[in-house]
Amino acid sequence: MERKESNWCRSGILLRRAAAFAVLMLAAQTALWAYTVTLKPGRGTGSEIVLDSEDPENMASDWRSAANGQFWFEGSELWFKFPNCPGSYTVPGDDIFIGWSIDSEDGSALSPGSILQISQNLTLYAIWGTVEFSAFNGITFFKCTVTNMSPREVSLIDFDYYDTSDFSIPASVEYHGEEYAVTGLADGFGKIDYGFTDLTIPATVRHIGSNVFRENCDLTTVTFAEGSQLETIGEYAFNRCHSLTSVYGIPARAKAPDNETVFADCPLKKLTIAGHGKLREWFVDIIRHTPLIQWIPPFIEEGGAKWSTFVANRYNFQADEATKVYKADLVGNTLLLHEVQDRIVTSGNPVILKSKGTPVLTKTDAESTDESSNVLDYDDEEANKPYCRYVLSGGAEGIGFYPFSGEKQNEGTVYIIIWPDMGVYDFVGMMETPNVGTTAIPSMPAQEAAQDQAAPWYSIDGRRLPARPARPGIYIRSGRKAVIR
Repeated sequence: MERKESNWCRSGILLRRAAAFAVLMLAAQTALWAYTVTLKPGRGTGSEIVLDSEDPENMASDWRSAANGQFWFEGSELWFKFPNCPGSYTVPGDDIFIGWSIDSEDGSALSPGSILQISQNLTLYAIWGTVEFSAFNGITFFKCTVTNMSPREVSLIDFDYYDTSDFSIPASVEYHGEEYAVTGLADGFGKIDYGFTDLTIPATVRHIGSNVFRENCDLTTVTFAEGSQLETIGEYAFNRCHSLTSVYGIPARAKAPDNETVFADCPLKKLTIAGHGKLREWFVDIIRHTPLIQWIPPFIEEGGAKWSTFVANRYNFQADEATKVYKADLVGNTLLLHEVQDRIVTSGNPVILKSKGTPVLTKTDAESTDESSNVLDYDDEEANKPYCRYVLSGGAEGIGFYPFSGEKQNEGTVYIIIWPDMGVYDFVGMMETPNVGTTAIPSMPAQEAAQDQAAPWYSIDGRRLPARPARPGIYIRSGRKAVIR
């Protein structure tokens, strides 16, 4: 009997043959267009890097999915997208990486992400230098210098204006159709009296140079935008701004020279500090002579309330009337909160805050004289100790202390720290590099309890003791490890 194949069977055979043919064609195509791109550091230092089109990790399916430094085919043509600067390359002097030059150290630079059809082996040389340009925001011309090409970032070095009443610092500028984030204000950027009274520093700005707004006598108010990423501020940045009375939202983590020149000779009456952080040395003299100091810590919203933690050295702070202040006792796996009736946070004592609105802490007149209570000093030698850290956050069980899985927490963050080998719990404020994954225990929900001024004692397994223990050993009191010898 003659056997006849069904249409479905024949179709399956044809599909398999077509797939096999496509694989063979792709292999033949890859072999036919097998090229390399060699990266060299140019005037920088570093080893050359060879990108091979035959390496599957260097191939993309099409231009849409191609990352910088990858090849792809368009029909029978092989294309390549220029890579970012390798992290192993060292920048010469103060220059930045601008782009790549083909087969020469002196050619014009093609920026990362540029595409090129490849028909031979290529050598790309890293080009280093400076890029300056002018940007116009409709009111002001800004002179900019590129500080990073990937991501695109600039520092403002000068400006010219038509109307000072509308002067503002942009968060980004445009150059050749690309947007560059403004991350720096160069030395002397706004020095001289320009006539504007209110100034907002965009959140993108990480570095403020020296003498940036020195002697700007019309300036009355400086506001750091919410979420400010400011890291450093140079000496004399606002020196002799004789009308400057208010500074809002300056990040607590911002570093400055070890002197009091930043706001020297400014009649400051109000300073608002944002975020967690220790009172760095350069803040101390400013705070001592500024009548009103307020601190706004970051918060987490949960159940109609805003929760935060706070700890400070040197000074005492009082929370606003809409904020409750709690001291804490860790008992077993539960954090018991004891309300502080006068809402005063004394120096060196970490607390939890619960607020109906944004929590605001105001410095009191009392100044701590106990320098040993400064628990926020960061010591690199303390990093990577065998601790497990829990930080305040929202989770499946609501607001509570959950395992911290990041790299670093901000200074001033209040932790629960566990010593797994001893089962000891501390409720402290400090900055360290967490050693993630040393152990795992359930999350610690915060539970409010009646105020207890007596500060009870607990054994390390969480049993409350009737009185101060007489036997030497390790105990828990007010959420801290207590050693009786």
